[in-house]
Amino acid sequence: MGSTDRVRKKTEQRARRKASAFVIAIGGISGAGKSVVVEKVAGMLGEAATFNYDHYPNEIPPDPYRWLKEGMDLNLIKTPQFTADLHALKHGEAVRPPNGGLVVHPAPFIAVEEPFARAREEVSGLIDLAVYIDVPFEIALARKWLREFSARAESLEERGEFSYESFAGFIYEEMFLYLLTRRDEYVSWHYQALKNCDLVLDGMKSVDALAEEVVEAARRESGVAVRGTDRRQRIALTADSSVGDILKSRPDAREVFARNAGIPVGESELAMATHMTLRQVAGFLGFGRDVTDALLNELNED
Repeated sequence: MGSTDRVRKKTEQRARRKASAFVIAIGGISGAGKSVVVEKVAGMLGEAATFNYDHYPNEIPPDPYRWLKEGMDLNLIKTPQFTADLHALKHGEAVRPPNGGLVVHPAPFIAVEEPFARAREEVSGLIDLAVYIDVPFEIALARKWLREFSARAESLEERGEFSYESFAGFIYEEMFLYLLTRRDEYVSWHYQALKNCDLVLDGMKSVDALAEEVVEAARRESGVAVRGTDRRQRIALTADSSVGDILKSRPDAREVFARNAGIPVGESELAMATHMTLRQVAGFLGFGRDVTDALLNELNED
């Protein structure tokens, strides 16, 4: 290829980049904190859309156990509608995820929760920056179980079916399945995703620190101006809100916690408690109802 052809090709590539959104895929195993980081990154970028893998159906091999034993090729996970909608969104079309409800509008940046980063060939060509949150397996597992055990208990209570036996049975089943296959699935997922990403984040850092690393990489790689509005999601916070939701809504959450609790609160402590509810945190730290109410009042202030 001559020098003229190379210049023309680079010019065409730059033109295509300007004509489409810059897609940031954020991956990690269950409990890594992907959702919180995606939202924080979108807020810091300003003009950014968020797009979620979990809002779409997927197709996996019919025999998951055999799939795992044969190496768990992540390319066998098929998400045709997710891929088609991400392509459309990247090229300026609004989309409505089937399991998410709200329309996602195009923007210069798209922060995507794609658990496997760039490991799946089906979507790899649509991703401009692949990020992976590397978190110790036991931390991810604790976060995941805190979230799922709490949700199951609430579901059983709402149906009037809660009992020690039913809840203990659920916990036993989850632990048994984790030891039987799920840990091996996470290990395979983890190493495949690590090999196919541009940026690896230390998942023990605070959400703010993780998001700042992603935004800096996006600014550097995209060449698109980052406006940095650090938008806040204004949602009504309750005792059942997760620490993750609180961090999304209030960038100053650590200071608010420390002020009302009367004790120092570290960024790493909040990061590890992402999937805990405020009620669980309050119970663990021995907060009274008055402290919890005062904390919620300040968190919900404009």
